[in-house]
Amino acid sequence: MLGLRPLEALIRRAGVRLRAALEGVATVYHVGVTRFAFVVEMPAAAQVEALILELRTRMLRPLMAAAVPMSPRFHAGICAVEPGEEDSHDLLRRLLVSMHGAFDARRPFCWYSEQRDEKTHRAYRLASDAERGLQAGDFHLDYQPRFTLDGRRPVSAEALIRWTHPTLGSISPAEFIPVFERTALMDEVTNWVLDTALDQVQAWRAQGLDIPVSINLSSSYLSNASAWHDIRSKLEHRALPFSMIELEITEGEWLRPGSPAIGHIAAMAQAGITVAIDDFGSGYSNFSYLSDLPIHTVKLDKSLIDGIAINPRARAKVSAIHHLAHELGYLTVAEGVEQQAQVEVLAAMGVDEVQGYLLARPMSPALVMQVFEAAAITACPVRV
Repeated sequence: MLGLRPLEALIRRAGVRLRAALEGVATVYHVGVTRFAFVVEMPAAAQVEALILELRTRMLRPLMAAAVPMSPRFHAGICAVEPGEEDSHDLLRRLLVSMHGAFDARRPFCWYSEQRDEKTHRAYRLASDAERGLQAGDFHLDYQPRFTLDGRRPVSAEALIRWTHPTLGSISPAEFIPVFERTALMDEVTNWVLDTALDQVQAWRAQGLDIPVSINLSSSYLSNASAWHDIRSKLEHRALPFSMIELEITEGEWLRPGSPAIGHIAAMAQAGITVAIDDFGSGYSNFSYLSDLPIHTVKLDKSLIDGIAINPRARAKVSAIHHLAHELGYLTVAEGVEQQAQVEVLAAMGVDEVQGYLLARPMSPALVMQVFEAAAITACPVRV
């Protein structure tokens, strides 16, 4: 917002301050736009850490940059260097791994960890292999049915992405989704999920079953200016009723007033697409802005549901959220239901729908058909 001049001045002044602090101790090298490196000889790790903390105190003091007072951030990566080690590129890579560890943990410094390095390398490989995996058919969708709590009737199925890597094997979405979200891959993957799930809805309809599907949308995808146009085109191309689709989003600051996402959500709801807030209660949950959005469904996160059978405080929390959601006109869905005792508590509260391993695990499209066909037969018995 202030332009490049203040930033350039800040970097120069930070470098001068760092060199002054380490004068007579170490030579400072400028190794990146906002990154500096130095080598010190100290006999104990505690001494190195004390030096880093002293540097942090000095570096965090406000700096004047182009007549603008600015407070720099400080994160340090520390790596032990063996005598005779000459590969400077590998050393810098290890320092970056440890520095990013400090940044992610919001700590002043972090020592190099081989385990963290391997995790970073694996994440890089997953990001590199994802596009090829999409083209090669390594990804597929499973579907987890959702049921009414009163009557246990299947009402929809959530599309869940799965990845079988050709050499790494089955990879959990809990591992690869956060990797994708840090890159431009997430939009491409979301597009693939939309196309694959909508093709499946079309295939089910061709076999005589209307099975509504819930599809998770990433914040980056929904923040694109063309998101609603693209989704509408996909539905119209397949001649699918908009009511067959529920789009799940996670709450967050990206849903700020005036953002492209808000406009897309309003347009989708007006067109007949159901919009659900997913994982509600997993973090900082705020009804104040949700009440201003055209949301239809609130999905209560598994972390809320886990303790309701035995913990009165957990029950009180879920009951309060459920009743407030109903007051605002939302349908409530309990996620991660794994025990019959949980179902009984949820039923007593009046929660609308449930989803979880107790009722159905994620399954293939063919098995989803069997679940809905069996429910249809039960609901319409043959009279003789």
